[in-house]
Amino acid sequence: MFPFARSVTLELLSRFLSQVPSNVSLQGLDFPGVIVSSDSPILQPAFASLQAACKFPGIPEPLLLNATLAPDISTLLGPALKANASLRLRNVLSVTLTIEQANLTLYLCDDEIVTPKGSVCSGNLYSETLGFFYKGDLLADWGGVVAPPLSDANSPFYPVAFLADTSAVEKVIADAVTDRDVLAKANGTVEVSLKGPSGIVVRVPVSLEELDIPMCLFDSNNCDVRRVG
Repeated sequence: MFPFARSVTLELLSRFLSQVPSNVSLQGLDFPGVIVSSDSPILQPAFASLQAACKFPGIPEPLLLNATLAPDISTLLGPALKANASLRLRNVLSVTLTIEQANLTLYLCDDEIVTPKGSVCSGNLYSETLGFFYKGDLLADWGGVVAPPLSDANSPFYPVAFLADTSAVEKVIADAVTDRDVLAKANGTVEVSLKGPSGIVVRVPVSLEELDIPMCLFDSNNCDVRRVG
């Protein structure tokens, strides 16, 4: 593969996983001294003049389904509340997906409304910064977050770096305890590696801004994963 073709392919993968549609143009090659688009002398003129364009959509499913908080009960009454967090991932690809680096900030919804398809954040207003899900090298620190092909997978629990004040964090926990929906937005970047059956690994940066992520306590399997279509 030519270097420019590899670069374009990685950019396309990055945009796909970032849920960003792309305009794709396929064009034949017919440059002197360069491998053309076909080894067949009969087909070379046809392939060299080929030009085709299409719309390549972003990934059809959200990468993040929900978030789970596991507060340290012994610190609930203390000045510095501690907790761990886990994310539930959805891998719609037929290859293994691993998040190796992360810089994800979680924001809290200002005004939640209930619809027939689940809770949503009114006006997409997320103002309170809860904290970092993780900021650093997940691969070096924890072995990465691995999602097998065509599966949903829970990440391990990682320490949360709270950015909100203690009262805001306590309110989130209190709302979750009383079964009230708690919605978050995940914003930031992750470095993803994709490993195919041949063992070849491709690494791409992914930009994330996912809305209406349900947050729950302790058990992600009982967390509301409904989303508005």
